[in-house]
Amino acid sequence: MTLKASEFSNQVQTKWCPGCGDNVILKQLQQAMADSGSLPHNSVVVSGIGCSGRLPYYMNTYGFHTIHGRSFPIACGVKIAKPETEVWVITGDGDALSIGSNHFIHFFRRQLDINVVLINNQIYGLTKGQKSPTSAKGQRTKTSPQGSQDMMLSAVSLALSSGSGFVARSLDRLGQFTGKMMREAKDTKGPSLLEVYQNCPIFSYGVFDDAYQNHVILEDQKPIVYQEKALAFHFNRGFYWTDEIESDPNVWIHEIHKIHKAIMLNQYTVEKNTQDPDLFGIFYKQTASNQEYQMEQPSKIGTILALNSYKI
Repeated sequence: MTLKASEFSNQVQTKWCPGCGDNVILKQLQQAMADSGSLPHNSVVVSGIGCSGRLPYYMNTYGFHTIHGRSFPIACGVKIAKPETEVWVITGDGDALSIGSNHFIHFFRRQLDINVVLINNQIYGLTKGQKSPTSAKGQRTKTSPQGSQDMMLSAVSLALSSGSGFVARSLDRLGQFTGKMMREAKDTKGPSLLEVYQNCPIFSYGVFDDAYQNHVILEDQKPIVYQEKALAFHFNRGFYWTDEIESDPNVWIHEIHKIHKAIMLNQYTVEKNTQDPDLFGIFYKQTASNQEYQMEQPSKIGTILALNSYKI
């Protein structure tokens, strides 16, 4: 039985600011759950603290609005107690990657079939504009008026190194694409992460303007092409853009089932020049054949990331 998206809404008026991307993410989650055959009475949405924490209030499902950073152990408890239940975690960059960072890492190690949507606006919105772990270096906030001096933390890197079976990134303005990524996440067994860049119209307005205008959607088994140039990689040169799409032997072919390529590609997105496009889509998706490897050897993947052996 397929339900309508409206059957996953309890019709409560949202409290988010006008223009907040959370409204889009909420609607896409409701649509994705309807399209994928979810049932309200068999679904649980768990959140932590922050603007993202409000989302369960607007879902016609079971839900928990937990304490700061602690949505992951609550979600694990639900899944262990009732394995047949569909569980979603809705969290933010401050909630998951600051006080909740330890839970975030160990959640993926446990390999439970739970879907995580991490809403990243590079700011603490609910507490009025302090820098967050994902604030860009140089970003001006109320707690970094002269610009943040810290490196930003990558949720995708942490998820890849900790054993996530599905890792993707989207953008709030790519509404239907975000919904598609949610369906892909649910269809993949094991823990999943979908990071969604979200515009905060009050405290971090404009931080994703470049991403809105300049981005590429990743496609499996295809090159990454932007403005008639393709992304290429050479061990001595690193990543670079080439207009010799057909003849350059170093043109990068995206392969979602190879975790080492996902790690390398995400590191490129962290270090890329501001004029280069952002990349959205699936970075990694495990197959049935490599799921056992993921469950048995996440520590090896973590060691690779920690040593930065993939970097140029």
